[in-house]
Amino acid sequence: MLDSNVLIDLLDGNEAVSSLCHIADSELYISVITRIELLSAMRNTEDREATIHSLLSLFTIVPLNDEVENKTIAIRRKTNLKLPDSIIAASAIITEAVLVTRDYRLASAKWPGLQVQTIAPQMNP
Repeated sequence: MLDSNVLIDLLDGNEAVSSLCHIADSELYISVITRIELLSAMRNTEDREATIHSLLSLFTIVPLNDEVENKTIAIRRKTNLKLPDSIIAASAIITEAVLVTRDYRLASAKWPGLQVQTIAPQMNP
């Protein structure tokens, strides 16, 4: 499961993130929140949006269903994660996927079943 910031870095040509494309042997997941975040960015040009659609086609998009909603609610009640991050974490847990992120809050989140791998975490305020 790739976090939104990892895909944004990939789109921006970050080489540390680009290497992920070559090591994935299993099914790749993103949350529906990541899809929304990528496609709703104001800086998207027509070309960038086309690139985003091409990139998204490589992933299984985890929908916001009852199971993800309930896990998100439980995570939000017990952690300081923001709602989008809680949805992404819940999606990773439900799919039993390792969550790859550059966000230190997600990287430090402790929740049963949540496996996180960081790539040079970005420091959010």
